[in-house]
Order: sequence, then structure tokens, then C-alpha cells
Amino acid sequence: MLRVGTKPLMISGMLPAIASMAWLWRVTPATGYWSGIFGPMLLIGLGMGLVFVPLTTTSLTGVPAADSGAASGLVNMLQLVGGAVGLGVLVTVYGTASRHAASHPLAGLSPLAVSQHVLTHGIAAAFGFAAILNVCSLLVIVTLIRTPRSAPASVSVQRTQEEASTSGAG
Repeated sequence: MLRVGTKPLMISGMLPAIASMAWLWRVTPATGYWSGIFGPMLLIGLGMGLVFVPLTTTSLTGVPAADSGAASGLVNMLQLVGGAVGLGVLVTVYGTASRHAASHPLAGLSPLAVSQHVLTHGIAAAFGFAAILNVCSLLVIVTLIRTPRSAPASVSVQRTQEEASTSGAG
């Protein structure tokens, strides 16, 4: 993070996350695990791994050391609440899309094929909405997060040593 900064890492993490949701948006009853599920799961893991650490670091930047425990607890609590609310929204999208597909079944399908269509239609709708939410998150990161690029660690150590020798001399 010190070399590139937090914002570029968050942006580079959101791109595979968006791609994975868009890929899962295309799920159908014929989608196989290796061809349609495994790849997006790898992308989401990679993307979220690149997003969460810099996001947490950025959210705690500038917090005084005395308040760091409370701020860290607040960040963790907000992540949990956001995850719960987000899951609730996506389950609502899934349920609405599934009910819609069930009330308008495709003609000529067996009962098993209809239930598979209803299931995958709801899943695809939820992942499509998640892709849209991820694009919105990317826009928030790009437009609202302002982080100065950190100096390399060797420069920071050198500055700290210079400051210590200057303050000790006076």
C-alpha cells in the first residue's frame, strides 16, 4: 500500500469484483460449476481482498491514537451492518425476481425445468443488482476518497530519524 496508495488498490479490487458479479449475472440452469461459478468466485475473492484492507486503512487514517480502538470498532460494526443490509436487499431482489418468474412460467418446460429457471432467474437478478451496487461503490471510491500517496517506507524512516535528531538537538 505504501508504494501505490490505498485508492488505486481499492479501484483495482473493485474491477474484478464487478466482473465477477456481471459474470454471475449470466447464470442459467445450464451453467456448470467450472465454467460459470468457479471463475467468478476467484475474482470476487481477489477483488474484495484488494478492497477491504485499504478501505479499512483509509477509514482509520487521521484518527488519534487514543481513539483508534473505538474508531476500529465502529468501522467493523459498520461493515457488519452494511453486509447485513446489503444481503437483505439482495435477498429481496432475488425473491421478487423469483416470484415474477414463477408467476410467468416458460411454456413447454417440465416442472423441474421451471423450478430451475425460477431459481436461476432470481440468482441472476440478485447478482446483476450486486454488479450495479459495485459500480456505484467504484464511483464513490473514485470521486469521494481522497488519499495522498504515501512516501516509501525508507523515506518515512529517514524523515522520522531526521525529526528525532532535530528535536533531540534542541
